[in-house]
Amino acid sequence: MGMTIDVGAGTVDFGMFASGLRGDHIGVHSIGNAKYSLPVGGNDIDEALVKYVLDKAKLRGRRRAEVKATIQERRARALRTLAVVTCALQCLGQEEVATTLYCRERSISK
Repeated sequence: MGMTIDVGAGTVDFGMFASGLRGDHIGVHSIGNAKYSLPVGGNDIDEALVKYVLDKAKLRGRRRAEVKATIQERRARALRTLAVVTCALQCLGQEEVATTLYCRERSISK
């Protein structure tokens, strides 16, 4: 048995699967009732972390808004950098790595 966990931008999805050997073949199938989704994802975790840091720093009012905006801008800049790296990897023939980064980039940017 195994479990897959997909942490997306807006949800966390879980699924259970079983595998076994049949002759020369390995069989894998999902366990029908073992599929779950939580309405919490990476963006929610990001927001909770930002709130925690701002609360710990005891920032309020205008200064809090300024720091939060700076954090969001740096996050957006990191996403743009990730997009450039993904394109470069594709150009170099590293499709598998580029696809993994692209999926992560889309998950983060939602």
